[in-house]
Amino acid sequence: MKIEKTITINATKESVWKVLTEDQYTSQWYAEFMEGSHAVGDWTEGSKIYFQDHSKSGMIAKINTNKPFELIEIEYTGWLENGEEKYDGPMADAVKGGKEIYRLEEAGGVTQLHAAADIGPEMYEEMNGLWDKAAIKLKALAEAI
Repeated sequence: MKIEKTITINATKESVWKVLTEDQYTSQWYAEFMEGSHAVGDWTEGSKIYFQDHSKSGMIAKINTNKPFELIEIEYTGWLENGEEKYDGPMADAVKGGKEIYRLEEAGGVTQLHAAADIGPEMYEEMNGLWDKAAIKLKALAEAI
């Protein structure tokens, strides 16, 4: 299943991009999904990135596409458990192949952020609600820059 959100943000796409990719901001809106969540990686196209909590558990991903201020596509490749990478097993299999895509379009200092995330049916309702909270936080952060 896919969660899709479109958010109108009264900020430039450069400001929105900062909120999407810089840890000082990502850690704030990721907290809506799980307190202490943050990204570890450099967001370079083709690079590995971890989306983890303070116990170093979470998802392992690859940055498939990074077109600054326009598009970022993330593909999940495995699971991180207490700092150990796992590419097989129930948790890894549950996230493998899932994608998140963020597309930005700006007109007159107002940015439309189109976000899409693959999610299993068993987590859809909960994650859809968390995405709504995260979107509000992301918008507020970008508009405050």
